[in-house]
Amino acid sequence: DQTYQGYTYDLVEIGDQCWFAENLRSAAYLNGDSIPGNLSNADWTSTESGAQAIYANDSANLGKYGRLYNWYAVIDDRSLCPTGWHVPSLDEWTILNDHLGTETAGTTL
Repeated sequence: DQTYQGYTYDLVEIGDQCWFAENLRSAAYLNGDSIPGNLSNADWTSTESGAQAIYANDSANLGKYGRLYNWYAVIDDRSLCPTGWHVPSLDEWTILNDHLGTETAGTTL
């Protein structure tokens, strides 16, 4: 398990990789700075800074899907992830996909 900003995430080992078993829920960067949320669709598509949202702006979806982050939040130096973790690279996604096979990747395990 990994506790981050008050929430404990289950971990799962897949092949030689260790992953969070669910999506991140954080509304703040690692340093505690808030990630702006509740943007309108127009603001979400036009912003050039980090932002986060809950799917369909429905708080009931936080537990099911975690938060959604735009690219600016993902690449921000303040980091979305807890110390020792990072947003997976394309190579890491490819390794996961190759291990699971294309018919399994993206489904609930």
